[in-house]
Amino acid sequence: MAKRILLVEDNEDVALALTVRLAGAGFEVRSVTTAMGGIKALDIFEPDLVLLDLLVPGGGGFSVLKALRKAPHTRRVPVIVMTGLEDRDYEAKIRSLGVNALLYKPCDPEALLAMTREMLDLVPRIDDRILVKTRRRRARNAVEP
Repeated sequence: MAKRILLVEDNEDVALALTVRLAGAGFEVRSVTTAMGGIKALDIFEPDLVLLDLLVPGGGGFSVLKALRKAPHTRRVPVIVMTGLEDRDYEAKIRSLGVNALLYKPCDPEALLAMTREMLDLVPRIDDRILVKTRRRRARNAVEP
């Protein structure tokens, strides 16, 4: 099963380029152009990772990030923020909201792909955790009489 990436990016050219690159690398990508679209997609699409531009219309990326971190089922989903603003106060605010990584625009698609793979390897899917527990239980049961 392909890992799911939610891309929240209002620049349609950037969104298309990133979607094509990520889908070509084997990811399932859902792209939305507004904050409200991002918030709705969190529940419907159930992403494994979110790529987030903070300057999107309809409430901004901060509202998506807050909704993501507030809901129990998305709280641990890794987030990579993409921004064109380089400001220490802004960066501190972003980090305080639980962002896993920050990329400055324009970002190299290959660097983004590498970071995406790294983030997804750090977070085991729920079915992977169940599989590990099942294997441990079977191993323990095989040794015990």
